[in-house]
Amino acid sequence: HETIYRTLYVQTRGALRRELTAYLRSARKRRGARHAEGPGARGGSIVGALSISERPAEAADRAVPGHWEGDLLCGSGGSQIATLVERQSRYVMLVKMPDKNSVRVARALARKIQRLPKELRRSLAWDRGIEMASHRQFTLDTQVQVYFCDPYSPWQRGSNENTNGLHRQYFPKGRDLAHYSQAHLDNVAAELNARPRQTLRWQSPAERFGQSVALTDCAHRTPRPEPPWMGSWRPGADTRPPSAPGVNQDAHDSVASGAVLLPPLQENELLEEVHVLLVLQQRAMQWRQALARI
Repeated sequence: HETIYRTLYVQTRGALRRELTAYLRSARKRRGARHAEGPGARGGSIVGALSISERPAEAADRAVPGHWEGDLLCGSGGSQIATLVERQSRYVMLVKMPDKNSVRVARALARKIQRLPKELRRSLAWDRGIEMASHRQFTLDTQVQVYFCDPYSPWQRGSNENTNGLHRQYFPKGRDLAHYSQAHLDNVAAELNARPRQTLRWQSPAERFGQSVALTDCAHRTPRPEPPWMGSWRPGADTRPPSAPGVNQDAHDSVASGAVLLPPLQENELLEEVHVLLVLQQRAMQWRQALARI
């Protein structure tokens, strides 16, 4: 890709250059150095900051969901939006920010993160922006440890940096972001989460993240105790399963060969599982329909 950029910015001139660079997503008129620091407040020291090198290894290889990357998307007039991206699914959450005050930033992020299941909020990677100086209070409220990137190393949270490029399609530079409501930010996030991604084998972030949520719900589902009339019988045993009280044993045994009549409680559990699958299937259909309208 560097060859393409050099061709556009170095070799082209005049009207041709303006025409070609207009097709770039960033629409920059000049080529920015990769090590250049982006706009926004920088500097200052963050007390008790943990380096991103101390982040659990499971976050680096994206093996476990729940590790997030965050940043502030800045606009004109000191306006900003907090962006959060989950590393495994690339799921996006946008949070409206009143200002860069670290206490208010930590409080707003905590409210958003606390809506997630505990298993899906494990860590947060942030840059060296002073807006996260109250990271200790954020960790106390959410039990999510914050890890800070090295200075001038935004590539250490690459998922968030790449997604911020997509955000700029909705929130161009120089625009006052204070005019956008939280409801509008939620709609933008929903559109981004419905986009299939090649890195996800053409699943959308919403689909991948929904699978993680479903697995979390199943893991927390409390199993019902076995009814006392079942005794020590288990599926696969040579003996026939006992019938529930009030059920005729001959009718119970009249099922087809190899079939097992589930006890009433087990039937209810099966219906719950089917209901969950139907809900997930309905949500996937809604995501596909939303994607078709984009």
